[in-house]
Amino acid sequence: MSASDSENVHKLIESLEDAYSDNPVQFLKDVLLERQDGVDEVALDPHPSKAMVELLPGSSKPPLKRYNDLNAHDRMAFWYQFAQKFSGSIPASFQPSESAQQVLQSIGGMDMQQQTEFLGQIL
Repeated sequence: MSASDSENVHKLIESLEDAYSDNPVQFLKDVLLERQDGVDEVALDPHPSKAMVELLPGSSKPPLKRYNDLNAHDRMAFWYQFAQKFSGSIPASFQPSESAQQVLQSIGGMDMQQQTEFLGQIL
């Protein structure tokens, strides 16, 4: 990853920290919902004042659009940093579904190269 790519990922993490400070896991939900819908729309921040800033000329792209602009390698770096930064936001009582547990077990059984290839394909 180049220095500029690394900086882009870092800035995206920082913007998520600001935009989703009350619920950073919401960004994950936004990414998954966008993938399910297959719609190429820009999702504005749910906070009205932050959404207005996104609409101003010259303002930065919304976090979801910036994420979508990343290549697969940079997305892997993004999710690694996201997990490092926001893992404490997941309630201790959270239990993934049985399907999610099966996927995680399957990924855990792969070697590092297989994990990298698999994640590169789905990201």
